[in-house]
Amino acid sequence: MPGLQEHMPKNEGGASIKVALNVHAVRPGDTLVIQVSGMTLGSQNRANVDIAQVLPEVDDWVYGRDVPLEITPEGISLTLPDLHLNDTGLYKISSVRFMEGMTVGELRVPASALQECLFECGPDVADAGAAALVEKYKQIREARRAELLRGIGDETASTRKFTVIAFVKDCGLGTRMSLGQYEIMPSNDGLGLDAEISFLKRFVEKQGDRFEASPGSADDRKRQHPVMVAHFPVVHAESPEAALEIVVGELEGLNTLMSLHRGSHGDICAAIVTDPSTEHPRIVLWPELYRGNILAGFISGEDPVVIKRHLERMQADGRVRLYLSLFREAVAERHCELAYFRYWNLLEIIARDKGYPGQPSVDWNGQHVLNKKGKPIPVSNQAEDFVRHHLHLLYHTTAHSPEYKVGNRKTFNLDSLVAIWYRHRNCMSHSGGCTPSDCAQCVRGDPKYDNCRAAHDDVVAAHGTRNVDIDDFLSALHMTVRLVLRDELR
Repeated sequence: MPGLQEHMPKNEGGASIKVALNVHAVRPGDTLVIQVSGMTLGSQNRANVDIAQVLPEVDDWVYGRDVPLEITPEGISLTLPDLHLNDTGLYKISSVRFMEGMTVGELRVPASALQECLFECGPDVADAGAAALVEKYKQIREARRAELLRGIGDETASTRKFTVIAFVKDCGLGTRMSLGQYEIMPSNDGLGLDAEISFLKRFVEKQGDRFEASPGSADDRKRQHPVMVAHFPVVHAESPEAALEIVVGELEGLNTLMSLHRGSHGDICAAIVTDPSTEHPRIVLWPELYRGNILAGFISGEDPVVIKRHLERMQADGRVRLYLSLFREAVAERHCELAYFRYWNLLEIIARDKGYPGQPSVDWNGQHVLNKKGKPIPVSNQAEDFVRHHLHLLYHTTAHSPEYKVGNRKTFNLDSLVAIWYRHRNCMSHSGGCTPSDCAQCVRGDPKYDNCRAAHDDVVAAHGTRNVDIDDFLSALHMTVRLVLRDELR
């Protein structure tokens, strides 16, 4: 695979660059000297050294600093005096760079020249020599490789193996990392603006004007939409489709986590699935399909008077702007349970802002709900209760029917749908998602779980699977939230 191979470094004269250490055992406070030969510096007058601890899973960066640089007859000498590393163990020189000033004219020693730059650190460590540490590091890397090739998926339930390389756009990465059964790495490339520029060219030329792209507008792809590569060498699955589903599930979680670590949420844009027994690759693309209204005209919502009025309402009220921003995020959500969670939270925020708890409850006809003594039952501070109360008021005043025909199969009263939506929200919040087969999470004999599980099974029975595009109960929630938002925009 491109990007996985390392090559022996050569300087411009063609001689191999070599790097050696003065010792391979360092006690706290010792001095470590790095000797670089076969490399000629130009104007570089600074050196920077990084050290990584060799752990069973990864080489973990622990130390980096500028070090004195001395030109000797043997080459370049770098001295790290009074070295203190926290943990006893095996370490490696992971990076050596030479620079002029801060970052100008950087010259990096290739990683392949640092392969024997290993040392052990500890209060009582003995020098085992370079060869012994190289062999020890080799065994650690072989163990990592074995773990990588163990693969993901259920090996006991699958007789076939696939290799998957997935591409995640909008996730900039500068370091190759092993994550157990798969690895991620930078592509050192990205997606440019070719599609946008092509569209603009067609549009401008249709107007009779000449189109000229500004210099560099199609370049700098790495900055515009950087692409991360995820390599799954072994995926246990019965089909290419099943292998891809396993990988997508893994990467959805990773992409969510990487939004914290990298400050941007990536999206899978393509994948290559290969059956090693046939070596025939299957390329899969994830185009960003339009999921909105495809109808045009007044009846489909293209009313300039209404849109202008709604725009003015949104601009005048910060809460409405918040509601619409949260709705936009919910519409964009591709994870089914997270979509339930986002839509419900928006309903809950809107209803909570009304201050309903303590007020008399009403039914779908706007009449007070009475207890056995004939007194109005107050709305509680429980989310399901005040959301239902808000919908009762809204549907009564707008004369909307509280009956939903879900997927042209069964008719549900909105009260029962609210209970199903709220159960999805709670299962996501407390258990991390919908697990209908888990009796400990999806309790049997409790109507709030039984009804939700029946709805889940109904969708799967009708469509063979369940996702944001075909879950009819999620669609009913989406339409309900739209109605609530339109009321907020009045």
